[in-house]
Amino acid sequence: MDKKHLSHEAVILVCTRKDGRCFTKGAKLRARLRNELELQGLHKRVKVVPAGCLGACGKGPVVMTPGDSTLWTAVKKSDVGDLVAAVAAGLPTPRKDDA
Repeated sequence: MDKKHLSHEAVILVCTRKDGRCFTKGAKLRARLRNELELQGLHKRVKVVPAGCLGACGKGPVVMTPGDSTLWTAVKKSDVGDLVAAVAAGLPTPRKDDA
């Protein structure tokens, strides 16, 4: 078994299961999350990853932030900023020499 560590400090999982609301809406949501992370300069610290079912079928699109095990359901375009802010709040403060 090989093991690889991500260079990102946080990961956002977005359900993209093919047989529910999450498939089409999840793909659009992933793009919006990536765009928001880029706008806030967090794209190198936070990775957005497609995922299979996250266990909240019928309440999609569904997002999970594994760092704090939060499951976000029925995520709308207007929720993206709040979701990114919540993830950013959980990131460690960068050292001065990293900034």
